[in-house]
Amino acid sequence: MKLKADIRKEIGEKYAKKFRDMGKVPAELYGHGEGNIHLLIDEKELLLLKKEGGTITLDIEGNPMVIIKEVQYDLTSSKIFHIDFQHLHKGEKVHVKVPIVLEGEAIGVEHGGVLEQILTEIEVETLPKDIPEGFRIDISDLDVGHTLHLKDMDTGECRPLEDLERTIVTVLIPKVVEEEKPEVAEEIEEEEKEEGEEREEREDKGEEREEKKEEKVDS
Repeated sequence: MKLKADIRKEIGEKYAKKFRDMGKVPAELYGHGEGNIHLLIDEKELLLLKKEGGTITLDIEGNPMVIIKEVQYDLTSSKIFHIDFQHLHKGEKVHVKVPIVLEGEAIGVEHGGVLEQILTEIEVETLPKDIPEGFRIDISDLDVGHTLHLKDMDTGECRPLEDLERTIVTVLIPKVVEEEKPEVAEEIEEEEKEEGEEREEREDKGEEREEKKEEKVDS
């Protein structure tokens, strides 16, 4: 995509704050052999950037092709605070992070499983022309207890820079929570019943003793 930008001469936090108040985001373009170029990007233009990654052509002199290397956000407003661009050269491989996009509905979810995506992006090495917008994975056949690893994903001309055994997505087996039976209440009820029977038995024996005493007295 093509991104409109203006070259700025004023640098420093004092001017950066002034630009931000005007709806402009300070940015920096750097590369190999070229001097750094200070830029300003309109906030509205940044809405066109759906993600951090992919190639961008800056609408300035020379129309350099770049990639976003770092984005800083304001902690209070979550707005973009500053952007670093890297100048790309023909034939030069770059390291970029590419998002992983899941497609389809896992059959395991229909069977009661819980879908969990562990890896949402990976870092790869590739030529600028081969940078994809994202790696897409069809998870339709993923059943309960099944897992897809990085080695299962087609990365095309990109070389993953991460462990191929890393888990991308899995369908977890749902945990079954059994209802606790009211055993305690039943035990208490049984104990009370036994105590009642013992009490009645003692009372009966006491009455028998009293009757025997009365018989002795009469005789």
